[in-house]
Amino acid sequence: MPFISPENQQARISDKIEAAIAAVRDGKTDPRGYCGPDLYGQAVDYVCEREISNRYSLKLIADSVQGFGTQINSKHPSGWADAAIFLPAEPFGR
Repeated sequence: MPFISPENQQARISDKIEAAIAAVRDGKTDPRGYCGPDLYGQAVDYVCEREISNRYSLKLIADSVQGFGTQINSKHPSGWADAAIFLPAEPFGR
């Protein structure tokens, strides 16, 4: 498997997010927001997520259940989002 740089990986993820938004809109629905979950103590790239949500006029929801304590540019994920979720339905380390 070839090496994929973090920047290249994020570009791929961003492309998939934008393709999913386009697919939903093509289906004649009007999305109002989306949520990218933080996993295993790592936050999603909220800088990129914020750019995408602004571009498509969508609300960004931070699912910070497993990103507890993480920060992006000295900011908690909820600081990048329009709304945040922190309701651990499952125990950590499962």
